[in-house]
Amino acid sequence: MAEPAFSICVYCGSRPGENAAFAQAATAVGHWIGSQGGQLVYGGGRSGLMGTVAEATRLAGGRVVGVIRSTKSRPTASATSCTSCRPCTSAKP
Repeated sequence: MAEPAFSICVYCGSRPGENAAFAQAATAVGHWIGSQGGQLVYGGGRSGLMGTVAEATRLAGGRVVGVIRSTKSRPTASATSCTSCRPCTSAKP
C-alpha cells in the first residue's frame, strides 16, 4: 500500500446513538478519508460510530490504523477493518 496522503485521528462514540444522522455523518467522513487516499487513526474498536468510520474508510480504499490498549486486545473488541493494529501499554504520553 502506498504512503497515505494524510493521517487523521477520529474520536467518536463506541455506540451508534439514537440519531441516524450521526451514523450517516460517520460513514461520509470515512468515505472521504478513504477516497482522498488518507489514513484513519482511531481507537481500534469495531462497534458504534468508530467502527462505522473505520469500515467506511477501508471500503473507500483508505488505510485504517487501530491503536488498542494491550489489555483490550480480545478478538471481540478489535475491529476487523483495521489495516494494522498497534497495541500500546498505556494511554499516558
